[in-house]
Amino acid sequence: MNQYSQLLWYRQPSQDGFNEAVVIGNGRLGASLCGYPKKERIYLNEATFWSGGPGNNIMPGAKEHLEELRKAIFDGDFQKAQEITNRYFVCGIGDAKSGMIFQPVGELTIEMSAPADDENTTNYYRYLSTENSETGCEYRVSNIQYQREGFASHPDDIIVLKYTADQPQSISFRLDFHSEHTHKAIAKDNRLYFLGKGSDAKGVKGVLSVCAVAEIRAQNGTVSALGSTLSVNGADSAEILLSLATGYKTPYDVSLNAEQKAVEILDAALQYDYLQLKQRHQQDYQKLYDRVKIEVPAIDGLSDLPTDERLKRFSKEKDPSFAALFFNFSRYLLISCSRSGGQPATLQGLWNPYMTPAWDSKYTTNINLQMNYWGAYPANLAECAEPFIDKVITLQPSGHETAEKLYDIHRGWVLHHNTDLWNITAPVDGPWGMTPTCGVWLCCRCLTSTGTTGMTTIYAGSLKPSKAQSYLCWIIWFPIANRTAPSIWSPALPPAPKM
Repeated sequence: MNQYSQLLWYRQPSQDGFNEAVVIGNGRLGASLCGYPKKERIYLNEATFWSGGPGNNIMPGAKEHLEELRKAIFDGDFQKAQEITNRYFVCGIGDAKSGMIFQPVGELTIEMSAPADDENTTNYYRYLSTENSETGCEYRVSNIQYQREGFASHPDDIIVLKYTADQPQSISFRLDFHSEHTHKAIAKDNRLYFLGKGSDAKGVKGVLSVCAVAEIRAQNGTVSALGSTLSVNGADSAEILLSLATGYKTPYDVSLNAEQKAVEILDAALQYDYLQLKQRHQQDYQKLYDRVKIEVPAIDGLSDLPTDERLKRFSKEKDPSFAALFFNFSRYLLISCSRSGGQPATLQGLWNPYMTPAWDSKYTTNINLQMNYWGAYPANLAECAEPFIDKVITLQPSGHETAEKLYDIHRGWVLHHNTDLWNITAPVDGPWGMTPTCGVWLCCRCLTSTGTTGMTTIYAGSLKPSKAQSYLCWIIWFPIANRTAPSIWSPALPPAPKM
C-alpha cells in the first residue's frame, strides 16, 4: 500500500485540544496526544474507569403498573401511556438510575524547558501511522531538532513515549499528573504515582480505585523527584513508561488492588529496552492489521498533502487513496480500542477527555454499539469483536433481574437501549427507552457474525442459549393486541423509533 493511505500527518499541533489530537490505544489503555512543543497534554483513559459502582437500574414497583400501561396503549390513549412510562418504568436523563459515565482518568503533562513557547518552533511535523500503530512529532528550536514517538503496547500493556534530539544533553522537561477526580500524586526516585478514586455521578457513589505509575528512563542527564513532579535535566534522550489500572474485576466486584496491578505491569515491561518494546508492540498489532490490504492510486500534488487539507478538498477533488486512508484508520481505531478479554468500544471508542461526555459515552444498544463492530468481520478482525460478544453474554444476569422485576417474567432476559460498565438493563431517558428488543438484536448480530466467519464454536455455543432466552422473555411478556394483529407487541417501541 502507498504511504498516503496509511499516514495521517499535520503541519501544526492540535488547534482544538482533544478534537484534533491523535489517539493511541491497546484495547484497555487509551491516550490522546495534542503534540504541543512547549507543554504536551496527554488525555488518559482506562476502559474500566467509569463513575459510580455496581448496580442495576430497575424502577421499584414498575410491574404493578404493567397492565395499566398496556391497556392505555391498546386503547389508543398514548398520552396516558407516556405518563405511566415516564413515572413508573423509565429512569429519566440525569437520574441516578440512568446509567454511569465513561470518564477520563486525567491528563499527563510534559513541559519542556525549550522552546520558551510554541511560536519559537519551526519545521513542525506531526503524524499517526496506521501501518505501525505509532504517533510522533518533530520540530526545530534554534539549531536543535527535537523528536517524539509514542505507542500503546498490547503485549506489555503500557503506554510508551520517547523524547530525543539531534544534539546531546538537549532533553529537559517536567512531568505531572492532573485530574478532576479525588487523587494524590507522589514523585519518588524516577517514578511518578497517581492514586485516585472514581467520581460520584447522578447521586451514585464512585467506588473504583485507580492508579497510574510513570517511570522515566533517561540516557545521561538526571531524573529528580520533588513533591508531585518528576524532572529530567540535560538528557540525550528520555523514555516514559506508563502503566494504569483500576480496581475493576467484574460488573459486581471492584476489589482488585489497582496500585499493585499497575506496578506489576510496569515492572514486567521494564525488562525490555525501547526497541524491544516497540518491536513486540508492532508485531502484535500487525498480525491483525496486515490481514487486509486495499490498493488505490495516489494523486500527485493531492494525496501527499497534510491530512486536514486533504479532508477539506476531498468533496471537490478526486483523491482515492484518502478513502483508503479512511478505511485503514477505522481498522486502526478498532484494533486500538477493542481487544480480546477487554471491554467493548463505547460511543467514543476508548478516548474521552470529558467528565460529562455526550450520552455519557455509554453503550447505546439500539444501534451504536452494533455499528462499532460492523467493520470487524469484513476487515478480518474477529478477535476485536470478542469484547462485544462477551458483553452480550455477561448482560444476562442483570437482564434476567430486569425481566423479573419490571415485567414479572421469570424466564429469559431483557435489555433496553442503554447499558454501561455495570450492566444496567432497564429503560432510561424517556418513553423512547422502552425498547426491550435490544438483547435479541445484539444476539442476532453476534450469531450472524460467528456463523459467517466460523470464528469460535465456544462463543456460538454460549450465544445460542442467550439468544433463545432473550427471545423467550420477549415472546412471553409481550401479549398481542388482538388475534388479528399478531405483529403488535406491548409495551415496546422499535429500537430506533421516529420521534
